[in-house]
Amino acid sequence: MSSQGRGEVFKNEHLGLLGQFLHWLGTEHNTFMMLVFTPVMTIHVMEAVVAVYLCGTLGLTPPTTVLWVAQILVVGILSLRFLIWPLRDVQNDAKTTKRE
Repeated sequence: MSSQGRGEVFKNEHLGLLGQFLHWLGTEHNTFMMLVFTPVMTIHVMEAVVAVYLCGTLGLTPPTTVLWVAQILVVGILSLRFLIWPLRDVQNDAKTTKRE
């Protein structure tokens, strides 16, 4: 089995200026990128845990929950809001039904 060096699997040249910029960030500002990357990933994982809780609260099936978690790991809070707001709507509907 031959070992490939870094950059041989995915070459920066294919991305043009974006590839050059990302290479520069990763090599010249590696510590800064780790300081940014670690908290961002931690926040996304926490959002995914909240998504699992909200999916359980809404009674969604396990396959649907897995899809929501995958989406929230990629998109983040912008996707999580769709799980939070329907919960409010369900609660408001329940209050309205009880009053009638």
